[in-house]
Amino acid sequence: MSEPEVKKEAPAPVAPAFGELFELSFAGLVNAPSAFFKLDQRPTAAPSASFFVAMSWGAIFFALNLVHVIIAKPGALAVYPAWQLGAVVACGFGAWIGVFFLGGSFLYGLGRTLGASGDFDRGLVAAALVLAAAPLQALCGWMPALWFLPTVLAAWIAACALTGLFKTEAWTARGLCALLAGGALGLQYAATLAVERYAGAALAAASAGPSPAELADIQKQLMQIQTIAEAPVTTGSTAAPGASSLDLLRGPGESAQARPPTEAEQRRLLADMTAQGDAMNKSVLAMLDSMAPMLNSPAITKNMSPQQKADFAELNKLISELKNGIATNATSTPEQRQKDMTRVQNLMMRMLSGVQMPPIPAAPAAPPEKKK
Repeated sequence: MSEPEVKKEAPAPVAPAFGELFELSFAGLVNAPSAFFKLDQRPTAAPSASFFVAMSWGAIFFALNLVHVIIAKPGALAVYPAWQLGAVVACGFGAWIGVFFLGGSFLYGLGRTLGASGDFDRGLVAAALVLAAAPLQALCGWMPALWFLPTVLAAWIAACALTGLFKTEAWTARGLCALLAGGALGLQYAATLAVERYAGAALAAASAGPSPAELADIQKQLMQIQTIAEAPVTTGSTAAPGASSLDLLRGPGESAQARPPTEAEQRRLLADMTAQGDAMNKSVLAMLDSMAPMLNSPAITKNMSPQQKADFAELNKLISELKNGIATNATSTPEQRQKDMTRVQNLMMRMLSGVQMPPIPAAPAAPPEKKK
């Protein structure tokens, strides 16, 4: 007699490890119902396996974004020190971990509310597989027209997870996830519009030249400096061209040799001339100081030609020498000062001609006299 065959018992199913779970998460991108059906037939994967699967997809997501930045803007990362780049990477992975646990808790809450069974570990498995759609978001940097696809795919995977792991009604899970995907797409679209609007405004402000009010202020300051530089030095009355300041001390009928000025009159005259010169120097210094912020603005030279930029550099040098000479009471002849001021005016006008100098408003015409 033959011995009865002993039937071997099938081995008990084991929970999927990291490698198998990652493979199932990859398969879930194209066939999510089948992936979650296989997971439902076996014990729930350990939280550590779900965590490492989520971190793997996070690493792929950040790597794709990094490659896109390097290709789109070569050398953009070279300006940052290594510690700053490391800090950004650490913060990114920290935020990714938070998204993973928050997503697992959210899916577990929905599953327990709408479904019939399931534990928190299954919520973490569902979150790990949903995060597999994140690298597609990074690929949208090269394909902007498909910006909506990652959100739609993540909502579909979440609906399949609720159906396969928590035994939720299929249409209930799909309808709820569709509503969530619609809200997420609306927020994503609004955020994109806000970023584009802000970037456009910042670019327009950076490319725009100085405002007409700033240019008009520069013109006004320049005309005031020129007027002060050309004004004659007097002591209370108008002096005739070529006349000496000592002539002001003589009476209307006295000749040049009628009476020499006394010592007291000479001291008083010298004090008046010194005070008036100091006042004029202070006025010129104040005007030059008020022009400094406008002349140092990068918007002034942004749209200038190379010749105008060279004139601008010479203009700043002349103004700096003029300020230093006035501040230190350096001796200079009136002819030299007049020559410097003329050079400053010519350079200023030629330099500002390249940035659309606004016209100086003309004085209002006097109303015609009425005939009596």
